[in-house]
Amino acid sequence: ERIVEDLRREPADGIGQHRLFLGQRGMGKTSLLRRIAVAIEDDPALDAVWLPLIFPEEQYNIADLSDLWLNCLDAVGDALERRGRKAEADALDARIEALDAAAPDANLAVLLEQAGALQRRLLLLFDNADLILDRLREHHWALRETLQSRPELVVFGASARAIEASYRYEAAFYDFF
Repeated sequence: ERIVEDLRREPADGIGQHRLFLGQRGMGKTSLLRRIAVAIEDDPALDAVWLPLIFPEEQYNIADLSDLWLNCLDAVGDALERRGRKAEADALDARIEALDAAAPDANLAVLLEQAGALQRRLLLLFDNADLILDRLREHHWALRETLQSRPELVVFGASARAIEASYRYEAAFYDFF
């Protein structure tokens, strides 16, 4: 309830508060992320602002930011399908197919364009966020810059271990989550 209330208080055009949930395996981190998504979808006021994006627990296909943004676009398509908007999901899938897999800025632009077209902020619910950030190690500063400058994107991550990039003073995500 506290997390949902915090989402209600997020300023519409402000940069969101990104969160990292840490806990041992089996403590319910995955369930918490899914519960947040359900709470948003069940609340008309939250659903009018947020689109929760659910991802597979492990995203082994992420090698750079371009892959991350493509996965986010796929998750938008999945969310549209879950909401019965198949034609929009199919159109997005066709657009994704036409994107250059090696163009992170273009892929991010399409993701932000989708958020604008849907008039929603995107809540990226990353399970095993440590694995994602490990795979994006060379891109941490660019990712942080994007997340700090784009109100359309908010990350809620879950991890079974502390993420070095979040507690080392010189690391990109120090004092970020």
